Amino acid sequence: MNKTTDIIFENLFIQLRRKAFGSDEADIPMSQWKWQQADLLMKKAEEEAEPYSCAKTYHFVSKFQEKKREAICAEEPHTIDTSTETLEFLNLIIYNIDHIERLGISIPGIILIGKYLRQRGDRVDFVKLDNWINKLHIRRMTSLIGSMLIDIFHFEADELPFLHKRYRKARALLCTQLQRGTATGFVGKTSSLLRYSPFGAVGYWTQLTKNAIDSIEE
Repeated sequence: MNKTTDIIFENLFIQLRRKAFGSDEADIPMSQWKWQQADLLMKKAEEEAEPYSCAKTYHFVSKFQEKKREAICAEEPHTIDTSTETLEFLNLIIYNIDHIERLGISIPGIILIGKYLRQRGDRVDFVKLDNWINKLHIRRMTSLIGSMLIDIFHFEADELPFLHKRYRKARALLCTQLQRGTATGFVGKTSSLLRYSPFGAVGYWTQLTKNAIDSIEE
C-alpha cells in the first residue's frame, strides 16, 4: 500500500473510531480528492449485507461445530451459573465468523463486539467463553476479530480475553476488501479459509460437493 492510500485509510479508521467509540483523534490533513476517496470507503465500510439481530440464532456451516454449538446452547440455561450475556456474546461472535466466511468482514459487526465488551463485558463469563471457543475450534477466528479491534479500533490486548494470537495482517485484509469494492468472504479463498477456519473450510467443501451431486441427480 502506497503512502497516499495509507493516509486515506488512516483517516477512514480515525472517523470510524470517533463515530463508534468517541475517540478524540484529529484528522490527518488531506486534499479534497483524498477526502472524496475516504468518503467512498466509508460508505463501503458501513454497508451491511446481513445486519446482526440479537433475536436470531447464528449457525456454523460445519456440522461438527454446529452440533457442539447446539449442545452448548441446550446445556447452558440449565447450569447453576447460567450466563445469558455470555451466550449472547457467543452468538455475536458466531455471526461475525459466518459473515467473514461467506460475505467478508463486517465492520459494523466488529464494532458491535467492541461495544459489547466495553458496555456489558463485566457480565460476560470469559472463563466459560474461552472453554466454548476451544470446544468450537474458533480460536483463530476470534483472534482475527480481536486483531481487527486492536489494529482498527485501538483496543488493548488485555480488553480481549478471546485473543489467543495477534494476526498482523488483519488491517491489510480489511483494506484489501474495501479496495475491492464488493465484499467477498473467505469461501473460494482456500488459503485464508484453511488458515483461519479449517472446520469452516471442510463444511463449505462438503456443502459444495453435496450441491454438485444433487445437481447431477436432478
